[in-house]
Amino acid sequence: MLTPTPIAAQEERPWKLILPEQRSIQLQTPPQIPVDVPMGGPPTTVTSPGERVEWLLSLDEAIHIAIQNSEAIRVAGGASVRVTGQTIYDVAIANTKIDAERAQFDPTLGIDNTFVRQDIPTAGLIVPNPRQRRISGFTRDGYNHATGIEKLNPLGGLTRFDIETNVQRTKPTIAQLNPLTTTRAGVSYVQPLLLGAGQDVTMAPIRIAQLETDRTFFQFKNSVQDMVHAVIQAYWRLAAARITVWATEKQVEQSRFASERAEARMRAGLADSAEVSQTRLAYYNFRSAQIVAKNAQLDTENLLRNLLFLPPESETEIIPSTALHTETMNFEWNELLAIVEECRPDLQELRTTVLADNQRIILAKSQALPQLNLVSAYGWTNTQGEQRNRNGVVSNFNASGSRYTDWTLGVNFDMPLGLREGRANVRGQELNYARDLANLRTRSHTAVHDVASAVRAVDRNYAEYQSYRMAREAAALNLEQQRIEYDNGRTIFLNLLLAISDWGTSVSQEIDALSRFNTELANLERQTGTILETHAIYFEQEKMRTTGPLGPHHPVDYPRDLRPTPNAPRYGAEPTPPEKKYFDEDSIPTTEPTLDPTETGKASVDPPTKSGWAASLTDTITGRRFRQKNSADRSRATSEEIP
Repeated sequence: MLTPTPIAAQEERPWKLILPEQRSIQLQTPPQIPVDVPMGGPPTTVTSPGERVEWLLSLDEAIHIAIQNSEAIRVAGGASVRVTGQTIYDVAIANTKIDAERAQFDPTLGIDNTFVRQDIPTAGLIVPNPRQRRISGFTRDGYNHATGIEKLNPLGGLTRFDIETNVQRTKPTIAQLNPLTTTRAGVSYVQPLLLGAGQDVTMAPIRIAQLETDRTFFQFKNSVQDMVHAVIQAYWRLAAARITVWATEKQVEQSRFASERAEARMRAGLADSAEVSQTRLAYYNFRSAQIVAKNAQLDTENLLRNLLFLPPESETEIIPSTALHTETMNFEWNELLAIVEECRPDLQELRTTVLADNQRIILAKSQALPQLNLVSAYGWTNTQGEQRNRNGVVSNFNASGSRYTDWTLGVNFDMPLGLREGRANVRGQELNYARDLANLRTRSHTAVHDVASAVRAVDRNYAEYQSYRMAREAAALNLEQQRIEYDNGRTIFLNLLLAISDWGTSVSQEIDALSRFNTELANLERQTGTILETHAIYFEQEKMRTTGPLGPHHPVDYPRDLRPTPNAPRYGAEPTPPEKKYFDEDSIPTTEPTLDPTETGKASVDPPTKSGWAASLTDTITGRRFRQKNSADRSRATSEEIP
C-alpha cells in the first residue's frame, strides 16, 4: 500500500559517493502553500435559510467584481464553475520569449585568462665524458590572455574581434628571448550564403515569438469574454429563479387558502372528505415545488458567487437590481459578419497561428539548404622579449605588428547527402500550415453559423416571451374566473387547481423566456467578439521591477501582467427586487378566508375585486414588470384581444 510521505523526509543525500537506486515507488506529499481564498460560513439551504441582509446587486457591479477578481479566469460549465487555465500572467510570460529571441543579436564578450607551469625533462650529455647521459630539465611559466567580442548581424553574418597575448618565461634560460611576449589582434567575418542567410531567416524566430504573444493574448481575451458572458447568464438566471420562487409562493398561498376553505366547508357540512383530501394534496405538491424552486435559486446564487470569486455563504443575499431588457432587437446581417471577421478573438488567434506557420516554413527551408559560408580574417602579430648577455646586460627586442600580418579568405561547404532531415522538416511545416489554414477556414464557417444561431435564438426567445406573456394573461383571467366559479359552487376544485398550476407555470415560462432573451443578447455580442467593447472593458499592463541589463542592483520595469480594466456602467439599477419590478405583489391579498357557517349556512368568501387578489394576476400586463420607456407597448398589449 502506497502512502505519501512528506517531501522533507525524502530528501536526497547528495554527498554520498554513489546515490542509491530507486527500487520502489515513493510518493511525496507537497507542503501546504498559504493562499488567500474566501471561505465563508456554512451554506444556506432550503431548511436553514438563516438571517441574511438583502444585497441589491446590479449587473454592472457583478461584472465589475468578476473583472476585479480575474487573476485566473473562471467560466460556467453547466451548474458548476471551471477554471480555464488562462491567467493575467500568460501574455507577459509569452512576451519574455521575444527578448529571448532578440538575444541572438546581442554582442557576446569572452575573456579567458590562464596561467601555466610546465616542468619539461630533457636528456643531455655529460661533459667531459660524452659517453654518459643525464636527465635534466627546465621550467616554463606561461600566461595566456584572450579577449574576443562577436556579433551577429541581420543578414546572418558573424563579425568577431580578438586580442590574444602569450607570455613565456623559462628557468634556466634556454631561449633566445626570455621572457617572450607575443600579442595578436585580429578581425574575422563569416557570411552564410545558403543555410542561415538573409534577414527573413534571422528575424523569423523574433516574429514567431511576437505572434505567439499575440496568440496568447487572443486566447486570454476569449476567456475573458466567456467569463463576462457567464456572469451575465448567471445574473439573469438568478433573477428568473427569484421570480419562479415568488410564483410558487403564491401558488402555495392560494392552495393553502383553498385547503383551509375546504376544511371549513366540511365542518359546516358543505363539503366531503374527498374535496379536503384533494385540496390538501394540492397544497403539499405546491410546497414541494416551492422547495425545488428555492433550491434552484440558491444553486444559481452560488454559481454567481463562484464566478465573482465570493465565498459560498455570507451574511448577504444577492438580489438582482437590474431590469431585464424587454425590447426587440434588429440586426444588419452583413454588418454582423464584418464585425465577426474583425473582432472574434478565436479567429484572430488562428490567423496568428497561420502567420507563425509561414515563418516556420521560412526557417525550415533555410535549414534544408547546404551550408556554404564565406570566411575572411585579418590579423596583426607583435613579438617582444628580453635577452641577457654573459655580463647581465639586458637587451630589448620588439617586432612591430605592422610588419607581421596574416589574412585568410575562403569558402566552406558542408551538407548531408540527400538533405533528408531538412526536406522532411519542410514538408512537416507546410502540412502544419495547410492544417491550420483549414482550421481557420472551418472556424470562420462555424463562426457564421454561431452568429446565425445566436440571431435565431434572440428572435425565438423574444417570440416565446411574447407568447408566454399572453399565456400568463390568459392564465390570470382563467384563474380569476375559476376562483369565482369555485367560490359560488359551480365548478369542482380540480378546475381551480389546474388554473393555479397553469398560472404559476406561465409566470415561470414567461420570465424564463425573458431571461434567456437577455442572455442570448449577450451571447450574440460574444459570438461577434464585441462583448468586451460593448461593456468598455479593455486591457492594461502592470509593471514589475526586476533585474535589468546592468544587474540586480539596477532593476528595470518589465510587463508583469495584462489584466482587464473595469467595465463602464451600462445596465443601470433599480431599488427593488425582480419579483417586485415585474409583478404587483402588493396587490395580492394574504388574508385568511372569512368563514361564518352559523350565520349564512355556508362559507362566506368575498368575491375578488380589481384591487384585490385577482387584480394582481391581471395587472401583471401593465404592472411594474418592465422599464418605463416600454409603457406604451405595454398599454397596447393590454388592449389586445386575447385569442
